[in-house]
Amino acid sequence: MDWLRKLRGFQIVGLVIVAALAAGFTGYSLADKASSPGPRVEKNVTAPAYGRITYPKDWQEEKTISAAESQADVISKASRHSPDATTIIRAVAIKFEADFDIKTLPDEAVQSLSREIQGFSLVSKEITKVDGHQSVEIRYKREGYEYLMVIIPHPQSSKAFYLTFKAKDNDFDKIVSDIREINQSFVKYINSDF
Repeated sequence: MDWLRKLRGFQIVGLVIVAALAAGFTGYSLADKASSPGPRVEKNVTAPAYGRITYPKDWQEEKTISAAESQADVISKASRHSPDATTIIRAVAIKFEADFDIKTLPDEAVQSLSREIQGFSLVSKEITKVDGHQSVEIRYKREGYEYLMVIIPHPQSSKAFYLTFKAKDNDFDKIVSDIREINQSFVKYINSDF
């Protein structure tokens, strides 16, 4: 299936970048990619979704992203303090096959993440809905942090959206209501723009 190849394909485009996004930038900076050998690109660009997603009041949206983040399809980033948490949103172009079945995505995503993220410990995986859009939620732990990756396949726009949230283990439950609010705002954004 093409969406799975693309899920694996973003590993080819930037396996380290994807693992860093999912793992919350542990051990690797996306800025490093921008300074690596190859074509030189401007360091920072305006985040494509800047100002289009409503974040809860304690969250600060970043206006700019690095060139490497842009190349990794990052469209929005935000963070908060007390408790500390971050989110990164990616929009990856995908050609969905006619036989696309979201039911296979949770297991395949978990397999991919467990191969690529050292210390990956699955908490839960499920198919959910965010304001009518089917999605997959993968919740996992790694090195004292808890993560939630929400994958929203959007065949209408030939994109899959990846929303990754990170907070310390003991703080994660404190941001769950924020996550739901961000997810709902994000779906309003994709409904209006895609």
